[in-house]
Amino acid sequence: MDIGQSLEDRFLYFMDNHELVENLDDLACFQEEKADYLFSDRDLIIEVKNIESDPSFKLEELNENLKNEPDYPLFYGEKNLTDVFEHFENSDELSQIAYKKLTMQVERALEKAEKQIKNTRKKFGLDSAYGVVIILNDLVKVLDPDHIASRAAKFLLKTNNGRYRYKNINSIVLISETHKVKNSGPYEEALPIVFINSPHTQANSLHNLKLDDLLKQWSHFCGRQYIEIERKISQADNYFNERGSNATERPMVRQELWRAQYITNRYYKKLSDDDFLKAVAVVMDELMPHFLKNKPNLSENKLMELMQASTHCVEEAQIRNMDMRHFDKYWNKELFN
Repeated sequence: MDIGQSLEDRFLYFMDNHELVENLDDLACFQEEKADYLFSDRDLIIEVKNIESDPSFKLEELNENLKNEPDYPLFYGEKNLTDVFEHFENSDELSQIAYKKLTMQVERALEKAEKQIKNTRKKFGLDSAYGVVIILNDLVKVLDPDHIASRAAKFLLKTNNGRYRYKNINSIVLISETHKVKNSGPYEEALPIVFINSPHTQANSLHNLKLDDLLKQWSHFCGRQYIEIERKISQADNYFNERGSNATERPMVRQELWRAQYITNRYYKKLSDDDFLKAVAVVMDELMPHFLKNKPNLSENKLMELMQASTHCVEEAQIRNMDMRHFDKYWNKELFN
């Protein structure tokens, strides 16, 4: 049988062929929305959710709306929205708006899973069973594991009249293949499996141990080690990196080499923002006329020196997250008139 290449295909194949798993899709008598699986003498009710929709366009819409605001910054190089938000007075509010837009589909999936687990629990009389939602993500890189886990944790903390609202979900598990744990190598990548337990769930219960054993078996099925690390979930923790290609690294191009050299010797670091912009103006006033039609004659060595200096300026501006609109008052516009 062809298992398939996607995470969802592989995980469903693993579950469908596990000797302790019952696939509820095989039960024609069940008319309501139900969970996907029962596991280990029906001690676990498991619903699997796969993230397929990329919410990046929502951030692009937010970014386009902000471009009309007077506080919108001008950057050298690429920047993410978090860097843009820092230049607005309501930066915290904007960050939360972006976070909610990114993770809304996670909450909607969990709301549906709550109903599916509740229906399954009632249909089979499994009052003491442990409700588990397993979220799979191998497609949407903009949703890093901490963003998903943070939204899931907040979901489980919601209350209604002083009681936890979502009583049928005891644990949420995220299996992500879009990211790896930072500092893990390209050939022995540590891929995250993140546990989020409900506040009404006993951490070291027999049910939890059974779930842990299931995920160990999944890791072995994938040919990976299963290593447990306890850490606090944060939506801004930066604990994971996007997975990249395992291809042989190419040599650095000249500009990348200059940037790397500057990082080891940030000679602009001691300057104030104003003094730094004045220094940038000196470099640009000398370099930019070279790109005009009646350009001055510069030796190759001098041109390379100025190109290197301009690269260092760009790197320092990116490190400072600097709004380059302020550069306008320092450079010599008459050179281009």
